[in-house]
Amino acid sequence: MNVMDPLFQQAASQGQSVFIAAGDQGAAAINEMSADPNVTSVGGTQFTPTYVDGVDQGYSTESVWNGAGGATGGGPSQIFAKPAYQSSGTPNDGARDIPDLALIASSVSP
Repeated sequence: MNVMDPLFQQAASQGQSVFIAAGDQGAAAINEMSADPNVTSVGGTQFTPTYVDGVDQGYSTESVWNGAGGATGGGPSQIFAKPAYQSSGTPNDGARDIPDLALIASSVSP
């Protein structure tokens, strides 16, 4: 916190975005660097594509990445308090909740 947080604050003050993975061990072990309020925490999802001639077609519902190869990190931070920008839409737990967004992470269909 004393080393990375000032760097993340400086980046934010300069208009730079920092993205950090939420982790690969599920809610049991979130990446606390990604919980820093000055970064965007990125989690993982998975989905089952529909291929036609080798091309993914249409839309598929995504779900949280949680498989044999790992699971996206997520949950409340043990270090950082809830920032003002999370005052709605997240649990009322007083903690910085991660991830902020999630993208496809699993190479295995659910």
